[in-house]
Amino acid sequence: MASEKTRFWTPNRTYDFQLFIKDKDYTPDLQRVSIATSITAPWQTIIFEFFIDSNDMILDKIYGQDPIKLNIRLLGSAGVPIEQIELDLMYVDSNYDLLMKSADPQKSMKDRTKVEVITICRKPFQTMTTVVNSLYYDSDIQSAINNLVERRIATGATLKYDSQGTNPEKIDQILIPPTTFHQAIRYLDHYFGVYNGLLGFFCLWDNTIYLKNLTKKPTTSHTFTIHQLTTDAKEADIITAPADGKTFYTYKNVETTYMGNSIIAVTAPTLKYIVKPKDTLSHTINIDMNAFSTQYGIIAKNKKIFFDSEALGNSRQRVYNNHTGYEKTESFINANLSKEIAEMSLIYINLNSKNVSLLNLMHVGESVKFNSKVTDFVQLTGKYILKSSELSFERLRDWEVYADINLIRTNKSLI
Repeated sequence: MASEKTRFWTPNRTYDFQLFIKDKDYTPDLQRVSIATSITAPWQTIIFEFFIDSNDMILDKIYGQDPIKLNIRLLGSAGVPIEQIELDLMYVDSNYDLLMKSADPQKSMKDRTKVEVITICRKPFQTMTTVVNSLYYDSDIQSAINNLVERRIATGATLKYDSQGTNPEKIDQILIPPTTFHQAIRYLDHYFGVYNGLLGFFCLWDNTIYLKNLTKKPTTSHTFTIHQLTTDAKEADIITAPADGKTFYTYKNVETTYMGNSIIAVTAPTLKYIVKPKDTLSHTINIDMNAFSTQYGIIAKNKKIFFDSEALGNSRQRVYNNHTGYEKTESFINANLSKEIAEMSLIYINLNSKNVSLLNLMHVGESVKFNSKVTDFVQLTGKYILKSSELSFERLRDWEVYADINLIRTNKSLI
């Protein structure tokens, strides 16, 4: 059974959580909440832990058939909500131990244990797994996708579609075989290219579908800035960031990775795509990986791509002949090959703050500025794309929040 402890409101609490499973309040037992968002996942994953007797899970039949409601509020200094998110969740999995007890555990003391429940957002799951099937004549990709959402998706989803860099090609016939909406978009991107560049495609907690041109994002204004402070930074040197999710600070080490050689080694410095236009036996499209990376990668300021041209061999070629393409257009190449070079340079940042605004950190696929106060690190600063974020809320004396941020771009250095 759910705990009968009383949940008191305290004016200095940064966060306020409420967890309901069916019609029971499990808030007093809630210990930890994690929200994972990524451009590679169609929907968000929410994991929460609470501390109860595992018998309650069985007696209350928490097996996934009932809705789960999780409300998160970011509170101001006066306890006034600055930001509020209401999550409608679907149970996916749970993990807990069945402790050794007497023959009739109802007559014994409660033995509390950690219970972990993995969930996903209910509406986005319904949206992205809706089965669609359609045929379009003389249509571009954007019109086809708009039609799918308006006529085939009955979950009340909203579509937000980046207009910059879309594939403008009019296609004689687009056949979408019976498949889920998520797979249908992946199908269109693979065979035709949604953008002339890298597609970011996912559905957030509020049932908004996002299609983003990640190649163009560094040319847009950044959503927030992360400042890496130095070890000798003083408290007085730090401007207190408002809880608006636009400025963050970290004293922690920032992990960085660069994979230029390994990616170029797999793709080869020169590529040949043999396509099959309807009025020609074949057509060859030549791609220079270095030039391609600077045009269709996620580039911030400097377009130089570092790799060992002598070891990898500039004359080495790779031939692709398993994709018919569409006429002589290169949009499908730009869409697919951009996936290979988007993550040459990665940065991992851990944030620890009491005033983290949730919304911006969930908006993966947006431009983010990294700024290090260490002089020698300046060439690694600049704009990146927010690939993923994991927000972890832990109940100590008050709720503390930790954020693991993964940033990506193609070029390593600004200079």
